[in-house]
Amino acid sequence: MTDTAGPTHHPEYYFEDGSIIFLVEDVSFNIHQSKLVQHSEFFKDMFLSKETGGGGEGQSDEHPIKIPDTLAVDFANLLWWLYTPQIISPDHQITLAVAYSILVLSHKYQFPLAFDFAAAALNGPRLNLPAVQRFDLARCRIVPQWLLPSIYGLLQTPFASLTSADARVLGPETLRVVGTAQGKIEGICKGLTSFKPELPHPHNLCFNKAACMHGLHICWARLGVIIHRPEHPVTLSEALQRIEAGGMPGLDCMSLACFRSLVDTIRPAFEGEAEMYNFYATAITKLKVF
Repeated sequence: MTDTAGPTHHPEYYFEDGSIIFLVEDVSFNIHQSKLVQHSEFFKDMFLSKETGGGGEGQSDEHPIKIPDTLAVDFANLLWWLYTPQIISPDHQITLAVAYSILVLSHKYQFPLAFDFAAAALNGPRLNLPAVQRFDLARCRIVPQWLLPSIYGLLQTPFASLTSADARVLGPETLRVVGTAQGKIEGICKGLTSFKPELPHPHNLCFNKAACMHGLHICWARLGVIIHRPEHPVTLSEALQRIEAGGMPGLDCMSLACFRSLVDTIRPAFEGEAEMYNFYATAITKLKVF
């Protein structure tokens, strides 16, 4: 027996007083044309075109306006934003999946305020969109300004934590460059933490050589921990900032002269990591996938 059931009405976004009917997949939405025109240039142009062409499209369940290449759940997420009071902030208890859905569809259908809302939510500390997804959005020109930050995020994401789905999104060439870059950067970090720098201990400025050496030992041990930990490792640039600010354990044991000498000695080597990041970030942007 053939199933002849027609489209179902969306339980929340099929309003009795709606003025325009859309069919997305097999779900009907009856919503208010005025709200779409207010927020979307895409739908504003659509309605102007359909007024010119006529045909009664969108005025009944039998003749809806069909929205292709869009999931009903994503369209409902966009309507959630449209029908939610605009006083909501990006800190609203929205899920990552819903915010991502709103971002992509608001870009496609030109809802600038919805786009800004979703982008702010995904940029916030609560959702913290993973670097792989940020990279994909930037590469697709949905949020192009996320490109370089997302690449730096990829280079700092432990390679072993990337999933097969991540690999499919990145593609083999990007994955290869990311792996090569992380290997080079890890080599720099291991080289730096394997050998402690020498301190001058000037006689007229350093009055406790043993205390200075003890402080350096504590500092360097802590440095190895924070830059080699498997989850959320600190970059050398961040570590250098902590050292320069005196924010690492053991530095308070050192004389001012030895502390300044330490900073001057390690700065060029620590800044080499940033140069490596820049080199490989540029290499990724030049891949043919763009």
